[in-house]
Amino acid sequence: DDDEANATRVFDAASRSVVSLAVYDPNGTSGGYPPRGTGVVWAAFAEGGFVVTNFHVVKDFVPGAAEGAGKKDRSRNETQIANRVLRVQVPEERDGDATWYDAVVVGTQRASDIAVLRLMRPPAEKENDGTRRASSSAPERRFSPLAALPLGASGTLRVGQSAYVVGAGDVKGADAMKGAYRQQTTMSAGVISGLRRSVPSKNGTTIRNAVQTDAEVPESAAGAALVDSAGRLIGVTVTTYGNTVSPGLGFAVPVDDLLKIVPALITLHQIS
Repeated sequence: DDDEANATRVFDAASRSVVSLAVYDPNGTSGGYPPRGTGVVWAAFAEGGFVVTNFHVVKDFVPGAAEGAGKKDRSRNETQIANRVLRVQVPEERDGDATWYDAVVVGTQRASDIAVLRLMRPPAEKENDGTRRASSSAPERRFSPLAALPLGASGTLRVGQSAYVVGAGDVKGADAMKGAYRQQTTMSAGVISGLRRSVPSKNGTTIRNAVQTDAEVPESAAGAALVDSAGRLIGVTVTTYGNTVSPGLGFAVPVDDLLKIVPALITLHQIS
């Protein structure tokens, strides 16, 4: 029917702007790429772009994250972070393969559980014949350019209108030695079930003015895109803390708030 056809169109369009986060750890298990949630492409440029995700997903990669711990713990944390690389997998719409980008945290707002990442294509390694290849310890790094989602408006949302959560599932390692990693983008459907909600975050803060939906938001979709029936971004999902929120409810920071938060984080590199 028409609703089903539209949902399919929304997924096909929005999934090109949803990325999965993973941490490359040469000493880790499962090929060294444990998944880390989802991000939404905010802006793109020739060699990369900016991605919005949740602060709690990337907090140990925030500049100065090792500070505040004891000397011994701080030294251990700094060593662990130095040995790990935050990476983002961008789906390739043509053949199902993907591009891996290196990511750094450029700004955060802990109160809203929002972080902004800057993505850059890692330098390609070359064989003697000049062809590109991936290192033996990393998945193949094909080039799939970033694409930003069109922005909607959250100030005019109404309870009962359709909404979709488009997020990344686990980054799978079918053959860890060959780096056969594949993003699994998923979508859950529902309606806007509440507005201007205050919900507890995983950072010990209260996220205010959140959009509520009955579309499922699992932890793997922390930082996913909440989109309307036209495929426009109306929020970035957050996962809540504790038992004060009823099961089956999802929440998102509304796009009107993101339009105030994200440009400041990109421009000023604020860490808060």
